[in-house]
Amino acid sequence: MKHISLLVMFLAVLVSAGAQQMNKQIGAENKKYSSWQIDEMIIVGKYDSLTIGVTKNYKSIAQNVQVIAFDDNMNMVHSVDIPDTKLDHAEMASIFEGKIYILIYHYKKWDGSYEYNRAVLDAKTLTLIGEPNTVFSYKHKSSEEHYLWASQSPDGLLAAIIDIAVVERKDKYAAVEILLDEEMNIEWQRDYPIYWLSNMMVTNDGEIITLGRSKGKGANKIYFSVIDQNNGIDISQQTSVAIEKTDLICYRDNKILAVGFGNDPENKREIKYFGISADTKTSTVNIDYKTVTNNDKCVFDGVDLGKKLDPRKNYYLKLKNCKETDYGAVATLVNYPNKYDINIVGMLVFAIDKNGSIIWNKMVRNNLFSKYEPTKLFYALCVEGSDTYLVGTESHKGPATYTVDKKINKQNLNSGGKGIAIYHFDANGSVTKKLDILDKPMFFGKHVKKIGDEYVGFITTVNGVSMIKFRF
Repeated sequence: MKHISLLVMFLAVLVSAGAQQMNKQIGAENKKYSSWQIDEMIIVGKYDSLTIGVTKNYKSIAQNVQVIAFDDNMNMVHSVDIPDTKLDHAEMASIFEGKIYILIYHYKKWDGSYEYNRAVLDAKTLTLIGEPNTVFSYKHKSSEEHYLWASQSPDGLLAAIIDIAVVERKDKYAAVEILLDEEMNIEWQRDYPIYWLSNMMVTNDGEIITLGRSKGKGANKIYFSVIDQNNGIDISQQTSVAIEKTDLICYRDNKILAVGFGNDPENKREIKYFGISADTKTSTVNIDYKTVTNNDKCVFDGVDLGKKLDPRKNYYLKLKNCKETDYGAVATLVNYPNKYDINIVGMLVFAIDKNGSIIWNKMVRNNLFSKYEPTKLFYALCVEGSDTYLVGTESHKGPATYTVDKKINKQNLNSGGKGIAIYHFDANGSVTKKLDILDKPMFFGKHVKKIGDEYVGFITTVNGVSMIKFRF
């Protein structure tokens, strides 16, 4: 009996050592702010001792774009509204040399035109400097559809806009690419036709990267473009799937990394997810596919392992949280069984190396539901070198350690969860879990940003909003 007790103690020490600690600080609850404001919050960065955020002021009749400052204790200490922005929303924001620059989108419904306006504030006092001015505007023909895309560089200092007019030029579409400098002014603008756009990104060096795919039924062709002020590089590759979604992750050392998923054109019940690497020097593309297995589907469905499920029949899969790592990238494939009566019952976490090959995949099993509240659940994916942390709100009655063998009791997201779960994945895909118990039920917010060596985000309760910062 003594030997058994020692063994149990030894195993407990091992479990404790494997679990990841998260040092966290939660600010005071503020009842003046709603979850809608937090869901739209852009966490801009830090100036002096204040963390700056930009959102919409839904508590005001004017509903203007609003700038908020938080102190080191994570309390909201100051806010200011930008006048005459009721119908607008903040697209991007940055802090540069003591000033806050905000790019605000304004759509003129009566004539079909739009404009991007730039607002500048003093970062210390949050006072508006001058009046907002128009950076870029466009009026489309009444018969012309168009789509807008925007992205900010990883360091937050550069931004890019792409406007696509749906006017076919053979298999391409007319597009205007715009790079904005550190002060949200146009650095360069050019017309460069691109393929049907899936998403885009801008690098710290000011290159605009686009990822598109062919239209029509059957297996899609995939296209990459690297665009700067003077040049453009195009790379393409035929895939073996009808693509549902793709996501760009990074462009480093002449290689573009991306992920995606789709279904087999001959068997739509077969879902495949994939990693991609495109080399701009050799114009070669590597795509590595992996099929969603029955066990993966079971974790999505929250049922016993071994039961079959067709995720394409009533289910909705979504790529989220795609991040670069030292060895390549990680991403999650999340399952929403019904878009209207929201249930989120599991996710697949997978990693790719720098050649786009899938090197590991793990399932995280939940059983979460919420009536018409798709914004109430979020898991942040935080990367520290080769270590990945998946952080989110869960029931305090859920498993304290990682498992996919057990069913998890249903957690109603409308009432929040009393635990913050931290899943740690190392470079080889080994996973451990820790569950930090909270004083009361909370929702983990949609947006988390790394500032220095800390992550900053929000948690909401039924009564108000608190800011949270944490590190590993």
